[in-house]
Amino acid sequence: MADSNPRAAKRAVAREARWREVATKADLKPEVKVRSRRLAGGAADDAALQHNAWDDIEWTAAEVAAAEAVIGSQSSRAPPDASSTGALAWDGHYNVNLRNYNDRHYLHNDFPYLLPAARETDEPVTILETGCGAGNSLLPLLASDPSASMVGCDVSPRAVALVSERIAREGLAHRASASVWDLAQPPPESLPPLPFAHLTLAIFTLSALPPASMVDALRHLRACLRPGGRILLRDYGRLDSKQLKFARAAGARLECGVPACEWYARGDGTTVVFFSEALLRNLATAAGLEVERCNLDKRLVVNRASGARMQRVWIVAVLRVPSTRTEGLPPTSITPLREAPPTDTRGLFYSAPAAAADERTSTGQGGVGGLARWRWRSRLRLPRSIVSFFGSLVAVAGALAGVAAWRFTQKRALLRG
Repeated sequence: MADSNPRAAKRAVAREARWREVATKADLKPEVKVRSRRLAGGAADDAALQHNAWDDIEWTAAEVAAAEAVIGSQSSRAPPDASSTGALAWDGHYNVNLRNYNDRHYLHNDFPYLLPAARETDEPVTILETGCGAGNSLLPLLASDPSASMVGCDVSPRAVALVSERIAREGLAHRASASVWDLAQPPPESLPPLPFAHLTLAIFTLSALPPASMVDALRHLRACLRPGGRILLRDYGRLDSKQLKFARAAGARLECGVPACEWYARGDGTTVVFFSEALLRNLATAAGLEVERCNLDKRLVVNRASGARMQRVWIVAVLRVPSTRTEGLPPTSITPLREAPPTDTRGLFYSAPAAAADERTSTGQGGVGGLARWRWRSRLRLPRSIVSFFGSLVAVAGALAGVAAWRFTQKRALLRG
């Protein structure tokens, strides 16, 4: 055991070195791929070994019943004290699994909104990516769309450090930034003034949250989006082969207070939820979002060397913020989460032209230029405590000057008398 720690540290250094050698490729194609590789006989078809993957696989009634039996036979246990949003657990996850995160160059096939030609406006867009990890979605999108600006966030400080390093290494710091943010909490002050994003990416992010926090997380993302903005979501679907793997592991299923929610624990302390269409629609409605699209993506993945076949199920959804900010909100909606700081606390370098620019940004008129101006000014703003300190000094100096003037007046009166 004494030798295992040095070896593990050496392997971790080697993993990071390999990760740093990866450069982003701007190979996002301008067209959406049409899925055409279909297997007529389903997963049991002998022709499945001809390719590594097949699209739009239809499950037979027997396959569905067998999967339901596996899931239904498992008992659940109480969840651990540390939730899946624990930064420590996800730091460890990224340290061990860094090599498993590859750049995603396929997202535009599910979400054509990511293609500049498919957007409803020519205005440069700002994209918020939640659960940005090591930047495997953020960096390819920046490389493929020179006009876009992106803000990444992750609960793991380790992941934020990795993506920030990669942003700086590839010379994209003027168009992108990353912050630590637990989606179960309101947006942090490190984000631009709300609302700032046209699109939000939630790629395998919502499933990592405790079920009780999911509605709040969607409401927080809603607050970051401009009116009419969209959340582009891809996550684990119910009956996925990974869920069946968890269902066969003793003690993996966790008790959940959310109806029709199936929650599991990984061995590294993180957790995962598998979504049905009904569950995701209910969560979106509770958060005041319109469901523009919600469907299951069923694929068959084949290991042709061993003959193993895995039936993968993902859920793909587009959730839209109503064009009017108050439209669609339930009666018990939360109050606004955060506002831009008032003028008198923005620091000594905050000028009137900058205030006007900030107003344009916060009302959705600033675009990417407004976002860049906000980032430049944010580096110059002094902390509120320092501003208060200088204000106190000015008040004391004014009082001392008043006393000195009064004493001078009294002395002159005595001399004249």
